[in-house]
Amino acid sequence: MYIEVAKKHNLSTTTDIHIKCWSEVYSFIPDKFHNARTYEYRLRQWQEIYIKKEYGSALFVLRSPSGKVVGFCYCMQNKDMDIDAKSELHAAYILPEWRGGISGPLMMQVMVQYLLHLKLSPICLWAFDNNPIQRWYQMMGWKKVVRRNRTIEGIDIPESGFICPKPDKLLRRLNSIIDAKTEQLEIQ
Repeated sequence: MYIEVAKKHNLSTTTDIHIKCWSEVYSFIPDKFHNARTYEYRLRQWQEIYIKKEYGSALFVLRSPSGKVVGFCYCMQNKDMDIDAKSELHAAYILPEWRGGISGPLMMQVMVQYLLHLKLSPICLWAFDNNPIQRWYQMMGWKKVVRRNRTIEGIDIPESGFICPKPDKLLRRLNSIIDAKTEQLEIQ
């Protein structure tokens, strides 16, 4: 698995992964919302982000060993006044068959390193309360600091905001996971 900066030709694949993962991971959100986020809507969203290239934002793609794009992640400057952070891990989605192993830790590592390089710390992220990934975030050292409802398409969805109080410690944990899982693959 490896990560690289997304190119314009990756936006279509990013859009496909975004739609597939949203409907699967967020199945607790009513269909009304998912139906409003069509392929055209999401593609426009990623095209606008790609064209703007705002300071602190970066879109990365995750590739399988054969080179196929199997996930993506996006980080940016924080624009949410409800949380005291300079930057945000905004999105990270991996196709189901590629989850586990080093995929998630690798994506988080790349985004955190990028934001720290730009001195955009503290770093935050948001997760819907019904998303079990919150437990992993907390195990990695993220601290829940905000709880609120996000209203999307007229639907209130409870979510929590997390801050990374010790990014260096987080990176050491991520490196340890990546090294251990890579070593397991080499032994096999």
